[in-house]
Amino acid sequence: MHVHLMRYHSQEQGSRVEFIFDKFPYIDGWDLIVKIIDEKYGLKTGEKIDGIWIVWRIIGYKGTDIKLIWHEDCENFMYCEDTSEYAEACLIEFASLVEKELNAFLDSNSIADISE
Repeated sequence: MHVHLMRYHSQEQGSRVEFIFDKFPYIDGWDLIVKIIDEKYGLKTGEKIDGIWIVWRIIGYKGTDIKLIWHEDCENFMYCEDTSEYAEACLIEFASLVEKELNAFLDSNSIADISE
């Protein structure tokens, strides 16, 4: 299984750049991503907020807060509230990093390893 990022401009949110994770629908998917990123890079991670139809947390990356979300309608995606050029560049860089690290993890582990 390989996860792919799809770049999306949310017209409902003022053309905000978002990255949707294709082929990664798991409700606890962000827990795995946070674990992988934290173990390798030690980034600042906010508290997990668990709602009825949404789960989210914030990751600090190069001074930019990136919101990681699972929503029942669109599954896993990420974006920045800050829409500056710097924040967008950080988001793009972070999304590429997550895609690379997540796929490397999935390639090297069986499904049994992931669920532990």
